[in-house]
Amino acid sequence: TDPQAVADTLHDLVHAKRPLIFLGNGSRDALASPERLQAFTEFVDRFGIAVMTTPDAKGIFPETHALSLRNYGICGCAWPSLYMHPANKADQFDTLLVLGSSLGELSTSVTASALYSPSLEPTQHFIQVDLSAAIIGRDFPITRGVVAEIGATLDVLCDKARHLHPDQAKVDARKAVIDQIKCDHAPWADPAGRDSEAAPVHPAAMMRVIDELVHEGHIFIDAGNCVGWSLNNLVVDPPVRYHSALSMGPMGFAVGAVIGGKMAAPDLHQVAIVGDGAFMMHGAEISTAAQHRVGAIWIVLDDNDLAMVSQGMAQLLPPAAQWDDYYALGRPDLAKFAEGLGAHAVTIAPDQGTDAFRQALKQALRDANQHKRPQVIVVRINTKVAPPYGWPVLTPANCAPTQPCGCKG
Repeated sequence: TDPQAVADTLHDLVHAKRPLIFLGNGSRDALASPERLQAFTEFVDRFGIAVMTTPDAKGIFPETHALSLRNYGICGCAWPSLYMHPANKADQFDTLLVLGSSLGELSTSVTASALYSPSLEPTQHFIQVDLSAAIIGRDFPITRGVVAEIGATLDVLCDKARHLHPDQAKVDARKAVIDQIKCDHAPWADPAGRDSEAAPVHPAAMMRVIDELVHEGHIFIDAGNCVGWSLNNLVVDPPVRYHSALSMGPMGFAVGAVIGGKMAAPDLHQVAIVGDGAFMMHGAEISTAAQHRVGAIWIVLDDNDLAMVSQGMAQLLPPAAQWDDYYALGRPDLAKFAEGLGAHAVTIAPDQGTDAFRQALKQALRDANQHKRPQVIVVRINTKVAPPYGWPVLTPANCAPTQPCGCKG
């Protein structure tokens, strides 16, 4: 790394009124070291610096930490925007340090109608550190770019910070601001949905149950609505690791990835959260898990639909009713499909609530390791709700009355 550039960055951070560190997935390997994560945590705590992550980097910094604003970008937590842009414009955040992020579309777009949002730009210092020079300053007007490895940069940053004395009044003031934001505002888009125990199971409530029961291991998130539900409603702390593939959005990624995860770390829980469409595309991989006695777990959000597509189309091309059955999957019995490939599978029916899912997941976590057999939980979820993507509401231009959108032109 560049020690002088790191020293200048440290100066900007500790002298800022409202600094913020934005961790990208390029920081994952660096912060996988418990010693480095501890040093970084002590640094931000000592100087009162808030931390948020990109969607793909969710959970590489503990989301229950007092200074964590959790994840920014698509379906992100409510807290980052409240910290960056308070009602009093004089208090807007002034310094941003980006570590290991290309600042791509999904990492910087809070809603689907505000891509590469300029709200990410601080009032003074915009610093980006990355191993690739091609990424630095590509999408946002930075004030300093540092071509460096993230781990080495963090080591120098934390080491130099040990010799500085923070302004305790400023530190306390920043911590008080963050505490107040968290006290006044729920991090979730739908707190009632997340707390629900009703039938059919609310997808946000499923994420709450996963939080309750999975305290170590790896969670793999497939492409589709499970991305939105998990980003907004899971709370991830190390040693749990959250894995997604948002840059490519490959449906079925998690169906196979969870098998590799379990084979690489057989003593840890390995859980995939997938939609029914992706499960139908790649679910035959369960036969591989059964053949090799791999006790991975699949949680399938079953709404008999490619819901991310149909719900998006309903917003973009109303009326919504025309899309109700357009992407329907034909109501396959996914539990029987999984059983036929060698898994133990259960279905949480529409008249069963959140506790039925809780009990099924408890059993699956026990049996996956004890019996070394793949476990599948198919949950017939509430289909009337959607993740908080922030779709724009559009009316197609120049529509004739006979066109499918049904508008009157």
